[in-house]
Amino acid sequence: MGKKPETSFENFYDKFDQTEFEEPWKRTIKSKNRAMKISLIISGVLNTIETFFFTKDFIDLAENSIFQFMLCLLLICFNTDIFVIFFSYIFRSKKNDVKYSEMYKRSLIGGMLNNFYSDVNYQPFSGISKNIYDSGLYREYYNKYYSDDFAEMMFKEKYSVRLAEVYTAFEDTNIDSDGHTHTTIATKFYGLFAQIFLTKSIGCNLRIRQNQLFKQYNEIEMDYAEFEKMFDVDTDDRIKAMQILTHDVMEELINFKKNTNCNYDVFIKGNILYIRLHTGQIFESVINKKEVIHKNTAHRYFNILKFLYNLSDKILTITEDDNI
Repeated sequence: MGKKPETSFENFYDKFDQTEFEEPWKRTIKSKNRAMKISLIISGVLNTIETFFFTKDFIDLAENSIFQFMLCLLLICFNTDIFVIFFSYIFRSKKNDVKYSEMYKRSLIGGMLNNFYSDVNYQPFSGISKNIYDSGLYREYYNKYYSDDFAEMMFKEKYSVRLAEVYTAFEDTNIDSDGHTHTTIATKFYGLFAQIFLTKSIGCNLRIRQNQLFKQYNEIEMDYAEFEKMFDVDTDDRIKAMQILTHDVMEELINFKKNTNCNYDVFIKGNILYIRLHTGQIFESVINKKEVIHKNTAHRYFNILKFLYNLSDKILTITEDDNI
C-alpha cells in the first residue's frame, strides 16, 4: 500500500535538482572568503605592530634569550590571529547562510521526507510538544527542553507519524562557600525523535535499548548472541516480544548500529511506536566550498530516514498479524 520510496541515496541525489541552491551557495562562499581576506589583512597589520613594539623593548636581549623571545612573540601573534578570525566570522553578514539553510530544509530535507512518507507537513522551525515526547516514558530527569524540525506525515498512507529533533538536558546551579555561582548542564537526549501510531495495540510494553550494566527486573534474553551484546530488551509479555523481535528485525537493529555507531532506543507502548536516535543536531546544512550540497552530510540524513522507514515497516507489518 502506498508509494514505493527510493532507497538508493545515489539515485535520489542524482535526480535532485540543485539549481536553486547555486546562487545562495556562491554568495555564502563569497561572504566567507571576503571575511577571511579582511581578517588576514587586519591580522597582518596587528602582527606587524606587535612585532615592532615587542622587538623594540627586547633589542638588547642576550643571545640565549632570543628563543624565548621568538616563542613569546609567536604566541602573541597566534592568539591575535585567532581572535580576529573568530570575530570576523561572527560579525559577518549571515543572510546568505540563512537563505541557504532555509532552502536546504525546505527542498532537500523536505524532499527526503516526501520520498519515504506521504501527506508530509514539514515545519522546520517548529518543534514537537514536550507532552508528546514525555509519553515515551523515558527514565531521564531533565529541566531544559527544546525541539525543532517538526514533521507530521503518513507512513504507507495508513500510519500516522510525528517526527522532530529534540534536545533535553538537566541544568544544575550551585553556590559555593565563597558565594560563587556554578552552573552545569548535562545533556540527556539530543537527536531525532519519532512517534508512530499502530492500527491496533500489541497489548504490552516492549523496550529495546543499548546494552546496560545493570539488568531491568523484566528484562529478557534473546536467542541471538550478537544482538544480546548490543541491546537489552525489557517487556511485560515475553511471548509477544519474541514474536515482534524476529531475526529480520534484530538484523536491522544490529546493522544500523554497526554501520553508524549511533545509539538509539525503541519503545512500543500499546498502539504507539517510539524511536529515538541519539544523532545530535540533525537536518542542518553544511556549506562546503567544493560542493553546492555537501554530499556526505546529505547521505547521512538519508540513511537515518531510511533506517526509520525500514524498521517501522518491519515492526508494523508484524504487529498487523492477527496472532499478535
